[in-house]
Amino acid sequence: MLNFILFTLLLPIGSFAQHYFYNDRLYEPKVLLEAGIGIGAINSLTDVGGKPGPGKSFIKDLVIRHTKPSFTAFFSATWDYSWKAKVCYTTGTIQGADSILQNDNSAGKQRFLRNLHFKSRIHEVAISTEWFFLSERQKAIDVIPLIAPSLILGIGIYHFNPIAKLNGRWVELAPLHTEGQSFTPYPNRIPYRLTQATLVAGGGLLYEASAFLNIGIEFLYRFLFTDYLDDISTNYINPQLFETNFDPARAKLAKQLADRRQELVPGLLTVENQRRGNNSKNDTYFNLQLKFGIILNRNRRTF
Repeated sequence: MLNFILFTLLLPIGSFAQHYFYNDRLYEPKVLLEAGIGIGAINSLTDVGGKPGPGKSFIKDLVIRHTKPSFTAFFSATWDYSWKAKVCYTTGTIQGADSILQNDNSAGKQRFLRNLHFKSRIHEVAISTEWFFLSERQKAIDVIPLIAPSLILGIGIYHFNPIAKLNGRWVELAPLHTEGQSFTPYPNRIPYRLTQATLVAGGGLLYEASAFLNIGIEFLYRFLFTDYLDDISTNYINPQLFETNFDPARAKLAKQLADRRQELVPGLLTVENQRRGNNSKNDTYFNLQLKFGIILNRNRRTF
């Protein structure tokens, strides 16, 4: 009877120890702290460029050649192998160009003749929650997973600044109000802010390489609240309005960069309200990252 009582009292302690000790040499904290970096690729979907033919949605309109390197640094806290809270900085360059449609003789030819392009550096800070959705099942059979899939949801702040090349020089587009933002005839066209909020969603796969090293891969998609990531959204304006609102030098620059069709079709006149972009959908960017994380607080046991 005494042995049974001792066994009953010690059983919860043994069960607790299975989660408190990572192994026979390391303590396992309730909250696991991790810091790391990631390298990967970033791309975007905007009004510029795209695949041949009419504009399509998501991957059907994705131009792989516009993929650029991206970099991430992060700090996270994981509770009981199930939930992770993470703050992350991401940067990379996005770009697009109508010129890639040069050989398209279908509907995409009009985008080629529009002759616009852009690039922009992205700087983003995001806070997210990551759910390892198989962890409860694995913990039920007392298994610490080495490979764990996850779902990610968060919010962030990002900065962008679209620029275009003219006569060998890169020019900031936002100050030129290329679609008449803030001009009197267009009261609904408000200048876009270069720092905005974003929703972040995606998924990942985490591999525990050792007690102190995690290796993961994750894909994150941004839901933006602007269609001006590329400085293009709606229709052409009367180019004389640039002269009304700007000094001569700035007006000349704005006219050149607002309508670049004349570079391919000399003598073409800009007609007000002709279609320049498509504001039915907001722009977006997304990245795929290979991440390396160092566990900060698994401590060695002392005997």
